[in-house]
Amino acid sequence: MKRLSVSKFNSFEEAEDADIKYYAGLTFEERLEILISLIGNNGTIERSVRIYPITKSEES
Repeated sequence: MKRLSVSKFNSFEEAEDADIKYYAGLTFEERLEILISLIGNNGTIERSVRIYPITKSEES
């Protein structure tokens, strides 16, 4: 069983840098395994959806 770890970052840039370093440290086979796990049954890549609220801009 794999143990999961949690990291806390002070900014989005710091978190992004940590992600880049993590994936750069993986072997090709490990990255390929992650990609295959993301591919759904219908052959499309599943991904989370980011939802941004759409607000009406204030007119001057």
